[in-house]
Amino acid sequence: LAEVAAQAGIDARERVVRDELLSALGVAIEALPSPQREVIEAQALQGTTFRELAERTGESIDTLMARKRYAMKKLAAALKYWIRD
Repeated sequence: LAEVAAQAGIDARERVVRDELLSALGVAIEALPSPQREVIEAQALQGTTFRELAERTGESIDTLMARKRYAMKKLAAALKYWIRD
């Protein structure tokens, strides 16, 4: 299997690590409080701007920015094993 991956230009170890990291990120995002998760999903996954999100939700941009800030802190804490200083 490692030979096949190497021939295809894929480092099998890197792929496993990437898949595990993506899984951990998914779990961490799902664990966020709903308002924070919605901001992260809208911005990071859908490319929605704060302005668009504010118009859609009726929340202020400041509120949405705060939710993202708190969410990012929680994600960083949840993924500390994966993050190098």
